[in-house]
Amino acid sequence: MLLCMAALSFLFYNPEVIMKKVSIGVFLSLIVLSSCSTMKKSATLSDIEGEWTIVNINGQPLQVADRGQLPFIGFDTHNGKIYGNSGCNRIIASLDLQAKPGSLRLDRMGSTLMACPDMETETKVLEALAEVRTYKKDGENGISLCDSSRNTVVSLKKRFFPMTLDEMQGKWNVVSVFGMPIPETVETTPFLIFDTKENIIGGNTGCNRIKGKLEIQDNSRRTISIPPVAMTRMACPDMETENNITSALSAVKTFGRLDSNRIALYSASGTEVLELQQDNSIEQE
Repeated sequence: MLLCMAALSFLFYNPEVIMKKVSIGVFLSLIVLSSCSTMKKSATLSDIEGEWTIVNINGQPLQVADRGQLPFIGFDTHNGKIYGNSGCNRIIASLDLQAKPGSLRLDRMGSTLMACPDMETETKVLEALAEVRTYKKDGENGISLCDSSRNTVVSLKKRFFPMTLDEMQGKWNVVSVFGMPIPETVETTPFLIFDTKENIIGGNTGCNRIKGKLEIQDNSRRTISIPPVAMTRMACPDMETENNITSALSAVKTFGRLDSNRIALYSASGTEVLELQQDNSIEQE
């Protein structure tokens, strides 16, 4: 504002400018465009569409217990719904599609009533969400949820990016199961092989080989299930990893891309059950 006033004073009180026959209208337009337009475009509903992992609460990284659910929130901007998981319980609310861009309230959320070992995380999440009044973009793949004073109370990062079932074609090494990394002691690195043309899944659990079907649940081919797989019957020192993988496979309902070479498989409640990394090796057992 001060710069704009100074420009006006210079224009009207400096005779040299008048003598140069500079158009006042053009001159003022250039000043406004270069110095006075300090307001950035507000974030809109399209910016928050999709699912987001809750990574920070009041500036502090969010820690979850072993095998705990990493809290997330989803915004369905087409049907006006908010959903997610607060670390233990599922949450749901209505999304006001008529609200002013950048305005958001999360203090009227419904929740299931399960008791979990890590209720402290859930309490932090729900208390922070109740303070939210606005939102803004935070980099390319982040969103900040802010209170009435525009202080960031919750930081979000994109949970996954949509992908097609055909993009799962090929071999993928299992990186983690139910949020727990695969132990380095396993005899064979667990992997899955997806044949999206024949809708078949194969692989190795770290002990036994498996083979089964991919059942497609909708026309978009984005909702799937994996019935109990057939497997060999060898006994191995680490049967826990195998049991966890087969349990995770039976829970799979959806999937998404984490980055260029990692994907995740999710349960119906949105829990990440498997994280996979693409294996471009030629040999596929």
